[in-house]
Amino acid sequence: MMRAKKALVVTFMVIVTFTAISNADETCLRAIAISGGEYHTLVLMENKTVWACGSNNLGRLGINDPFTIISPYLLQTHDGDMNTSSGFLEDIVAVDAGWYHSLAVDDINGNVWEWTDYDSPQKVYAGEQPSNSDYLENIVAIDDGYNHRLTIEYAGTIYGWGSNSNSALT
Repeated sequence: MMRAKKALVVTFMVIVTFTAISNADETCLRAIAISGGEYHTLVLMENKTVWACGSNNLGRLGINDPFTIISPYLLQTHDGDMNTSSGFLEDIVAVDAGWYHSLAVDDINGNVWEWTDYDSPQKVYAGEQPSNSDYLENIVAIDDGYNHRLTIEYAGTIYGWGSNSNSALT
């Protein structure tokens, strides 16, 4: 009589809790969204701020500190062009970490913020010839790829930029 071997498959789940303590008011912040890129992680907190950890190579963390190479702790992302009174990104409703870059969307105008090769986030232009009124607006979804970025505007228009290798943008 032949006996069938039984295989036992065990799946382990690791639960990680991201909590940051804001030094300004000693408030404990709760994470509501997370995105992992290549060697870095972005965390969106319930107060609509962005925090990051991991590799800061090429400014992935948006912390405006070229001397921090790797951070095992969550650090708050600076505001760059947003110019808030706090000095950090505010009113953010979505984040997405890519290969060497990071994206966020604000809930003020649905503007897209990008940081890579920058010390802090910059607002993304809608066209090749930028002017002050040519920023992406009314964006409802973002996605960061290896070397390209995609967004969807409220009316359904898709915007893409970066490398078109393997027809990623066509």
